[in-house]
Amino acid sequence: MNFFTIKDLENLSGIKAHTIRMWEQRYDFLKPQRTESNIRYYDAHELKKMLNIALLNKFGYRVSHIAKMSEAERKEKLLNLTMPRACEERFVTELVSAMTEIDLPRFEEVLDNYILSKGLHRAVQQVIFPFLEKISMLWVTGHVDPVQEHLASGIIREKLIVAIESAYSRLEKNLTFLLFLPEGEFHELGLLYVYYLLKSKGIRVFYLGANIAVEEAASLLSRKKIDYVFVHLTSVTNNFNPDRFLEDLTHYFDGLPVILSGAMIRQLNPDHLSPKLICKQPFSEAIAYLNTL
Repeated sequence: MNFFTIKDLENLSGIKAHTIRMWEQRYDFLKPQRTESNIRYYDAHELKKMLNIALLNKFGYRVSHIAKMSEAERKEKLLNLTMPRACEERFVTELVSAMTEIDLPRFEEVLDNYILSKGLHRAVQQVIFPFLEKISMLWVTGHVDPVQEHLASGIIREKLIVAIESAYSRLEKNLTFLLFLPEGEFHELGLLYVYYLLKSKGIRVFYLGANIAVEEAASLLSRKKIDYVFVHLTSVTNNFNPDRFLEDLTHYFDGLPVILSGAMIRQLNPDHLSPKLICKQPFSEAIAYLNTL
């Protein structure tokens, strides 16, 4: 079973930690456990409950009213939320809950239902992308079980590959991107999403995938015209050397714009960034930047 800190609940729900503590004191719907050193922690059931409460609160229900509802009543109220943004966030919340509970049939059912009702393009942008942003917070803190991550990622990867295969644009842009993940980085979903986005905009993509040495990736430059390089850093292995990585990017892609995204770029030393290294964090900033090209 996974256990989550109050900071995880804050990151995933959007509710500040001090507000969560106040709700715990005033109402009875959250029951955290405590370590021997008296630190709060929450299981998957409590996380799911918090996400649902936060969603109802965001879309008009007072916390005092929510506190009096049974879980069945909360579920009914969630299903009755009809505003497009509320529906999208409900789907994202259901994905997070299904992942933490390792309920793969429900996870895939939630995705498929949204795809059937709204289409693959909107599913990628409005559900899969926000879901990836949420769980990337858990990747960084280490509060997601690798098994859960791999199982959920495998399902999303299949959906993204289908999206990439079907992506098409009538207008082709005279731009070519090289996409890869550096050595020690295996979290491919963000990069696959970028592949989908660029292809749907009519931009040519060379996709190298995960765990690629910078020198190996740069060897393509002698054979193909590349306009931009895109690298995504979610959670690399312990032997990853960020300073060496930046030096290699600057050396092997000298003069070429390199876009860096992902939670890990917060750990990069700004003194080692050349003007051609374009850092975009959060991931939504990277997507907004790509949409300007």
